[in-house]
Amino acid sequence: MCAANMSRSVRLLDCVERNMRTRCSSPRDHLPLHPSWDAGARVLPALVGLVACLSLAVGLMCASAASAEVGSILSTPQGDLWFTDPAANEIGEIRPDATVSWFKTSIAGDERDVLSLGPGGGIWFTETTARKVGHITPAGALTEFTVPLPPAHPSSTGPFGFGPPLGSSELPGPGSITAGPDGNIWFTNGGSDVGVSGVYGGQIDRITPTGAVSEYQIPSPNSQPDDLVAGPDGNLWFTESTVHGGVIGRVTPGGTITTFVLPEGHEQVSETFGIAVGGDDALWFADQLRGPEPWTSRIGRITPAGDISYFAIPTPEVQADDIALGADGDMWFTAGGSSRQRPGSASGAEIGRITSDGHVSEFAVDGEPNEIVRGPQNDMLFTSFTATENKIGRITTSGKVSEIALPSLDSCFVPRLAGQTPRAAEQRLRRAHCVLGKITRPTGGTRKPVVVNQRPSPETTLPRGSRVAIQLG
Repeated sequence: MCAANMSRSVRLLDCVERNMRTRCSSPRDHLPLHPSWDAGARVLPALVGLVACLSLAVGLMCASAASAEVGSILSTPQGDLWFTDPAANEIGEIRPDATVSWFKTSIAGDERDVLSLGPGGGIWFTETTARKVGHITPAGALTEFTVPLPPAHPSSTGPFGFGPPLGSSELPGPGSITAGPDGNIWFTNGGSDVGVSGVYGGQIDRITPTGAVSEYQIPSPNSQPDDLVAGPDGNLWFTESTVHGGVIGRVTPGGTITTFVLPEGHEQVSETFGIAVGGDDALWFADQLRGPEPWTSRIGRITPAGDISYFAIPTPEVQADDIALGADGDMWFTAGGSSRQRPGSASGAEIGRITSDGHVSEFAVDGEPNEIVRGPQNDMLFTSFTATENKIGRITTSGKVSEIALPSLDSCFVPRLAGQTPRAAEQRLRRAHCVLGKITRPTGGTRKPVVVNQRPSPETTLPRGSRVAIQLG
């Protein structure tokens, strides 16, 4: 197996483990079995899911190690596109001028890297396996902080209602992350995809820019917090799933947590995922109803006062995952594959749009879409994975779907160096997987020389480690 794909085998093992409890479909499927389901009802979905996971394994082993893999994405107001590459333990940045930069993080194969824009323009991210929160400054300096392991919840049990959970050799760590209204960074802790938060209680934690962490345990037993967002009311809002169903939570800047239990369908358990602030100053979230087939999904809306309403997704059996506000004022969401095939999608997956009055439009896409964010061109960007690759897709407000080409890990994409000092040029080259070559210095004794010329020229693609010569003036 290729070295860069070792982490993808973790996804496979996670997938197999999850199928002992529920059907495998996307990286966020991790709900423990509902106590009311009998053992016989578990067997067939688990076997079907295991076959799907074994099919995934073939693709994981054969995938190319040279291509960038995408875990999480972030589009900034300046037009920069950031993405995590868990397989290579790097974070990539593509600027509007096509400059590519890479930043090394702690552990290759970290299963859940999530990005957020922080105060002052820096980028913050989480590393679940490493149990770290990291920060990249606008100047490119990277710092990582180790965060505490959540304490065991006194009333928690494993996925079968007793004992430790499957895969408990893996410990939970930070997941979703966002900037808070208090100038600090907030993140979910616990409830990782390896399904261990049945023992370790979920938390909402806060970290200061200097790395001091405050912990706030969620009161729900078996809590698995998923997504987190700064709300319109000065509080933080999050989604969580428990063995008893889905919950929306609110945490004040002082750490007081209030939870709102979601209504469920007949013999079905609610499981919530993405959450985002809408143009109407309400919180919109993706919700799945699981249990006896067929599973269904819906888009939920909760006001800051706690009033909840739902809107059905027309296509049966899709699995709503993430949601974001678009430039058109509508909410856009991702939904994993339905068993019902449709034109334009071999997987049955879709990108959806819902208006403030609940009208839903659906657009077929290939793969399994996961995260979605507003893009720099009034479009929406989303991550999608198949058995052999992860990619970034783009969808316009008219529903036109395309793919964003990602740089190869084996390439040096020569950055623009004009105006940079020699030291800054060297740092920029290193982050682009290039090496500083010959330096031609001015003869006139310029006090602070900067780059006035370079060879090869910017935006040239070369093999990784290629040298770039600079002329100072």
